[in-house]
Amino acid sequence: MTTTQMNIMDVLKARTAEQHRRAEQSPFMRGLVSGQVTREGYARWLGQMMHVHAALESEIVARRGAEPRLAVASDEQFGAQRLRDDLCALGVDPASVKPLAGASAIAERVRAAAAARPVSLLGFHYVLEGSKNGNTYIAKALRRTLGLAPGAGDSYLDPYGDQQRARWAAYREAMGGQDYSETDAAAVLEAACAMFDGITELNGELN
Repeated sequence: MTTTQMNIMDVLKARTAEQHRRAEQSPFMRGLVSGQVTREGYARWLGQMMHVHAALESEIVARRGAEPRLAVASDEQFGAQRLRDDLCALGVDPASVKPLAGASAIAERVRAAAAARPVSLLGFHYVLEGSKNGNTYIAKALRRTLGLAPGAGDSYLDPYGDQQRARWAAYREAMGGQDYSETDAAAVLEAACAMFDGITELNGELN
């Protein structure tokens, strides 16, 4: 079965499974999931994810006019501002956070892919939007270990609250409802793999 005969979400889930596993099993991510990170370590991660989201979201906004399928990635799903708010809640000035090499590499990859084939931005976005399914559990762990109040320092991890499952179902439907040529689907898949690999490398810097 070709990618055009399969739902793009099924393609992405099946063909990024190994990259997804590596990203989840990185030492930093395991510590984050278990709540075994310091407040400073958590803030450092938020700052790097802020740079990743800002790079991707600026490209999506800039290219929606020419690529209507990018409307699947709505402003409400964007995380850069939530990350800035969380940093402020933790006492960190977002403007003071400099990108590490891993975050800069992801941003460069995003910009290059956007210039070559704008629809590929959906692959990068898929990884970040999908991470919210697990991030809700991370938020619960960090509220306990870091003493975070709901909505103050954890808004990036848990933006939808009890609506997470419904929001993911709606996103799946929207992504799967688009038409993708074989070339388009390959570009989206390549971007998703690149985002997983980039996150793994970035998390390695944060250990």
